[in-house]
Amino acid sequence: MMNSLRLFTAATVACGAIFLSVPCIAQTAVSSDTAFYQGDSGHSGYVHTTTPAVLSVAWQHTLPDVKTAYSTPALSNGVLYVGAGAHVYALNESDGTIKWQYPADGSAATGQFNCPPAVADGKVFIGSENNNLSVFDANTGALLWQVPTTGTVESAPVVSNGNVFFGSSDGYLYGISEATQQPVWGGEFRSGGPIFSAPAEGDGLIFFADSSSDLYGVRENSGVGLWTYLPTGGISPGSPVYRGDLVYFASGSNIFGLTTRTGSVRTSFSVPGTIVGPPTVSDQNIFVTTSDQEVYCFTLHGSMQWHTHLYDIVSLATQITDSYLFATSRSGVIYALDPQSGQIIWSYSLLKAVSTSTDKSSTSRTNLPRAQTDAAPLVADGKLFILTDDGTVTAFSGNAPDNIAPVVLSVNPKPDSTVAGSSIPFRVFVNDSGSGINPSSVSLTIGGWSAPIFYNPSYSEVSVAYEKQSGNVGLSRVQLPTLPDGVQTATLKIADWRGNVVTKTWSFTVDNTLDPAGSLPPTPLSADSSVPTDNNTSENMTIGQGPTSQPGGVVQAGGPPTNGAGNNAGGQTGVGAGTSSPLPSAPPPSAGGGKFGFPPPPPI
Repeated sequence: MMNSLRLFTAATVACGAIFLSVPCIAQTAVSSDTAFYQGDSGHSGYVHTTTPAVLSVAWQHTLPDVKTAYSTPALSNGVLYVGAGAHVYALNESDGTIKWQYPADGSAATGQFNCPPAVADGKVFIGSENNNLSVFDANTGALLWQVPTTGTVESAPVVSNGNVFFGSSDGYLYGISEATQQPVWGGEFRSGGPIFSAPAEGDGLIFFADSSSDLYGVRENSGVGLWTYLPTGGISPGSPVYRGDLVYFASGSNIFGLTTRTGSVRTSFSVPGTIVGPPTVSDQNIFVTTSDQEVYCFTLHGSMQWHTHLYDIVSLATQITDSYLFATSRSGVIYALDPQSGQIIWSYSLLKAVSTSTDKSSTSRTNLPRAQTDAAPLVADGKLFILTDDGTVTAFSGNAPDNIAPVVLSVNPKPDSTVAGSSIPFRVFVNDSGSGINPSSVSLTIGGWSAPIFYNPSYSEVSVAYEKQSGNVGLSRVQLPTLPDGVQTATLKIADWRGNVVTKTWSFTVDNTLDPAGSLPPTPLSADSSVPTDNNTSENMTIGQGPTSQPGGVVQAGGPPTNGAGNNAGGQTGVGAGTSSPLPSAPPPSAGGGKFGFPPPPPI
């Protein structure tokens, strides 16, 4: 592969920036439980912590006056630090209450703090769009000093050996001494373009990429550039990653590992798709996500271990712990995958914590209060923290209680409505604010007939009766049989990951003289699949506590409850109630590798 490899032999040039100097503040040692963007100073995404198989919401806090927020928080000494809009917040880890905020009077700062903060030596380091790196006292929130640049600072800072390193859109890499608040090198390192990605630190070097897709290796103690590497395909969004003795980055459909001292290629391999986020690197594996909604696991030498299809493109950085791989989609869906198999162990769909509409009966894809997510997850202290774009911080824990069943927001056909009997557009919107919907628990029956169902976590949507020729690759869509005239009763059962169950029953009337616009010709009922008519037109809902669901299993298409059995590793469905009836066949794996987790989404 063609590339440009240049070795630097001279020191870099000063940019002429002015720095404020204040007396040195007494420093405190950084806590061993400090966690920040991508887990370590190399931004590998590996976090040495263990999390339970199923997480529940411990608390949610919607920060005031936040219009946009997309920076990964940092955690240290029981305090969560968040840059959100024109504010910086310190939240108590235990309950999300505000410990301090900047500005202290609640007014808006002059710039937006949409940069992942770093915490070290009793200080919080965070960049802003007003061209400054700001440094706060981690305990009180007092502004200690600032480093002015001539461009926006969106690059997550990294702190090493008493110095802080960060990039700016002015094209300079800055190295600043904590003790003197002055440049470490007597001048800053000039790159070939604006710097938005976070620099990584390791082996006495700082590694970063600029907007021209040049990757640099710079000596930490002198600012001398050792090498730069320009891949032919550019560099995928996100930071370079330092792990072991190599620097990893993604370029188009390729993964590269460069030696730290010379920038030469030590390893490279191709991925069957365009990589859309930075790689995550553990001791044994590399994890990447692609534009066709796949998550891949490779060995460090490029041997594929597994790949899993998700509903959304996960272009954000993933995090690997000692137990799970966490991925977050931009539509607010969180996934926990088994790093050994790629199987989805747990998932959760975030909705906005504050919704302007109180009437949920007309919920649809267009008005569903979905929470957009542009911040990578933070995993620390056995917990998971997510910041969504509306300024809501959600903390998940394995110990958080969850005794509340899922909520059915709306159903279609609507209760007591009249519809044609063919190609009925069954579509149900659901939500669970505790541990999330367990997809393999969802079942829908119409009379005594089990309908094939599909759960789309991106929209919190249960749907049925998609035409076969409109289906996605690898799944056969089963059209709902034509229902006879009269009142029909539908029963939906859903459980969350803790086993809390909701059963919703509603009735509607079928009139086959109506012409369903755009539907396929009706599929007559066979003699052994007739749907009995139920003259009960009432709508009711029952909520109960079922057995705890166990992780694992492939989503089944419309499996009914099985004598109260919980979900098992074989993929059978069950929500703790109901009578036994034969399970339909599971949908086949998708061509893209949907053997594990959810099937591909149905068409819109």
